[in-house]
Amino acid sequence: MSDSALNSATSLERAFERLARAVDHLEHAIEAASDRPAPENGGDLEAARSESVRLRETHELVAEQLNSTIARLRGVLGG
Repeated sequence: MSDSALNSATSLERAFERLARAVDHLEHAIEAASDRPAPENGGDLEAARSESVRLRETHELVAEQLNSTIARLRGVLGG
């Protein structure tokens, strides 16, 4: 595998890992917030939940693209 292809694959994997950690962090924050009494402004919680759904969808899309890119790189590099 060439250095540039390896660096690209590694960078994509790291980006995917960072995105996964960010989504996990947001999910834990939402779970913790749902355990507390309802705030005066319930819209904040709903906005956070909507953002969580959007991030999950983005996470799934990025994961699919990452897997596709890694498969193509392996195919090109004969791995």
